[in-house]
Amino acid sequence: MTNITYTASNGAVFDLMASMAMRLKKAQFHTFEFTPDVTALQYGERVERWRKGAASYPAQILFKGPKADRIAAIDAFHVAIERDMIYKTPGILTWGNSYISCYLRSSGTYPSDANDTETFNDVEIYCPSSAWITEQQIVIDPVEQTQVLRPTDIQYDPSYGYPYSYMQFQDTSKNIYIDHFAPCEFKAVLHGPVESIDIRIGQMALKVNRAVPVGGYMVIDTRESVDADKHCYLVTNGSERNCFNDRDPESSLLDRIEPGFNLVRYDRTTRLELTVFRERSEPAWTS
Repeated sequence: MTNITYTASNGAVFDLMASMAMRLKKAQFHTFEFTPDVTALQYGERVERWRKGAASYPAQILFKGPKADRIAAIDAFHVAIERDMIYKTPGILTWGNSYISCYLRSSGTYPSDANDTETFNDVEIYCPSSAWITEQQIVIDPVEQTQVLRPTDIQYDPSYGYPYSYMQFQDTSKNIYIDHFAPCEFKAVLHGPVESIDIRIGQMALKVNRAVPVGGYMVIDTRESVDADKHCYLVTNGSERNCFNDRDPESSLLDRIEPGFNLVRYDRTTRLELTVFRERSEPAWTS
């Protein structure tokens, strides 16, 4: 059975597949529509790009059980969804491993004609961004430091005419696989201590001229949905500092990561955590 929940912005979690009390009876989450931007041709049109607007899903929720329990459950649910709209903080709807930010912008409640222990609640679920997201977590742990040449390691041969060494240096790069069909937004968290940020992911460079102290971490978040001061910030002792203006002018902190294999290169002295946001127009059919 697919797990379906609604988590309000106040942290309240409502199980929409509960056998009693509250259960989703019907919804249309696996529907989507694109709108083309076109240029008129003499015969037909040329598609320039495809756009998606906000998504709305009609749904029906059944509240079941003794009257007092139903009233309490309905009241708690309606308070939570109305609070989301008042504070303009969306809730999170999950379907299995996929989730989407949303508001429940309309509601109609009425008793069942067939059973006096049931109450129906027809709602409209409004999603400002129509992307359903599944997250891919990637953790790259630090490794022992690359060996440093010492004087005793250097050899000399007159036939070469210069010092040489055959020491093997440690490769700190790591190949990762992004399991998706399109470029993805992501969040990177690099823990300190580091003198500055210099991470390469595939052909993309993440460079920030800001030191991260012991116990602190730098966050780079490419998502369009986050506030402007949340794209690049340093966290130290529980406080945050916007570091977007400290970025290297030749690097981009807002590019998406390409699907497939990507080589990650940095000095591997500290832990790097990547959260890749794989977007689809509907909940994923498989985990």
